[in-house]
Amino acid sequence: MGKTVIELIPQEVFNIIAGFLESDDLWRIRQCSHQLKVNVEHSSYWSSYCRARWPVEDLDLILEDYDKDDVKILQSVLGKTAKDRDWFYYYTYRSRYDDRITKYITSLCQFDELGVEFWGLYRMAILVKPYLYIPHLMRITCSAEQKWSLEERSWSYYLLGSIRRRYFYALFQENAKFLKPTRFSFERDILLRFAALDPQYDKLIKYRNIVFEEVKMKVFHKYNGNSELFSQVTAKQRMQDIISALSNTISISENHQRHVIEDAYLLRAYANESRPLPVITLSIIEKIAKFFKIRCNFNGNYLAFQDNTLPGACGFVISDTRKIRMFSKTEFLRFIRNRLPISHHESIETSLSLDETVEPRKLLCHFLNDEITKCNGLKVDSLTAVELQDLYPCSNLPPCEKSLRWVTSFFKKMEDEFNGTYPVESTGLKDDKMRISSCIDTDSWFFKAINMHPPDFLYFASPSKSVIPSLTDFFHLSHYPCIDCTELGTFIKGPDRRLCVTAIVQRLADTEPPILLYTYIKASGEIFLSSSHNDEIYPEESEFRKFISNMPYQVGLIFDQVDWSSRRLLLNNKARSLFKLPQPSIPKH
Repeated sequence: MGKTVIELIPQEVFNIIAGFLESDDLWRIRQCSHQLKVNVEHSSYWSSYCRARWPVEDLDLILEDYDKDDVKILQSVLGKTAKDRDWFYYYTYRSRYDDRITKYITSLCQFDELGVEFWGLYRMAILVKPYLYIPHLMRITCSAEQKWSLEERSWSYYLLGSIRRRYFYALFQENAKFLKPTRFSFERDILLRFAALDPQYDKLIKYRNIVFEEVKMKVFHKYNGNSELFSQVTAKQRMQDIISALSNTISISENHQRHVIEDAYLLRAYANESRPLPVITLSIIEKIAKFFKIRCNFNGNYLAFQDNTLPGACGFVISDTRKIRMFSKTEFLRFIRNRLPISHHESIETSLSLDETVEPRKLLCHFLNDEITKCNGLKVDSLTAVELQDLYPCSNLPPCEKSLRWVTSFFKKMEDEFNGTYPVESTGLKDDKMRISSCIDTDSWFFKAINMHPPDFLYFASPSKSVIPSLTDFFHLSHYPCIDCTELGTFIKGPDRRLCVTAIVQRLADTEPPILLYTYIKASGEIFLSSSHNDEIYPEESEFRKFISNMPYQVGLIFDQVDWSSRRLLLNNKARSLFKLPQPSIPKH
């Protein structure tokens, strides 16, 4: 019978390891050791993990810093065989993952194929370039959700967290001057934190400045260095001049430091294959936009500019395929109108009441089917709702596809906002959590509601209510230590200061239309669901069970109890600490 990981390690070796690992690492090791059983002959598996915990390039560099007796003990474990040493050095100096290593990892650990791939990539992430491999690790972990046990999944997520603790916390303050909050996407911000680890990062910063100066020089050269002449041309012409100079310059940077920008969707690469513009390109564009006083927003797929310095502000969008679309506010509204059947044009311009017979999905297809939102030249007229969601991660379908009220509301609010008659409603979210895909009024209710990220579930609140992130999104964010969970206090609702965490659409008991459920966390730590935004109307027990069973598994890890009769969940102590909630009082006897 196989021994546990703890049993395989001599006590003196474990004591040395304890000096390197964080306290929660040791806790996790002991908690999971009874699940992660390996054969005695596979003890090198554990020593490999210990080595991976040290972000160094040479084993000798580690050993120089420790007592000679410790060195002997470590060497006895870390260098038993030539094969073991070869594996270690291969992973230290190589940045590619191939079949040869896969086979060797298979001999070290008793996981399935996905497990083998995970452990291999994890070691590479620790030893080589973490920002390259974390998206793959996330994708593997999520795809293995049905295959791996709860302990295995918990372990894999924990290891991902350990990478982030080391590389985020230790370097965040150090690189703060490069990591100031921007209106750019959350993923890009995370990616830049990883990029800051790269020894070439200083070169990237210098390179960005060089490109910026070159673009500025090209633009002003066209106007003979006359900035006043430049400011007098139309907004559209200014945009064209800048993008022309930029495109001629960026061609150099497309392949420059490619490893920094690969798979830039760090938090949701597993759910979507879309690739954003290169990070180095974005940082250049951001600086150029700031210099030329151009409003700039990035949503992961599309880059949008708006020039507010001239009347009749004009914007343009660069898509992944480098297509550029210029439009004014009026043109954009006309663009949407032209996506609807002719029979609806008059109603949009007047009462905006749409025919109930029009299928919302088809209507949305018309709305999306343009260069602004087209991906890879695909037509969207015949796609299903799920396929649409995959293609357009920043666009959410309404929870009830048979209702057109949301469409009517959208057009009404959009027109009111253009006319300046509609008071903008806040969603309570910060700008860096937004996914803005249009140049027009980025504070508008519609664009805050329709471009939330990421749509792991279909959700869409009514016009009178704020849109709140999905449960999956919420717990993904709370998992990463770089996120300050106290920001979620902006969602406090009601007189008892309930913390409304999420609004989720679930098809409970195959009901039509779907039920919109809200999840609340009370100050007491109780979590309850409600099908109403204001009243505590609990769903039926069968519906609640189905809802819980459909929850992402990592959510279940934070609950101590599930009270089926009252449909309430009780947070454990770790989750209470995460949400800054008081610990439950212990009754005195």
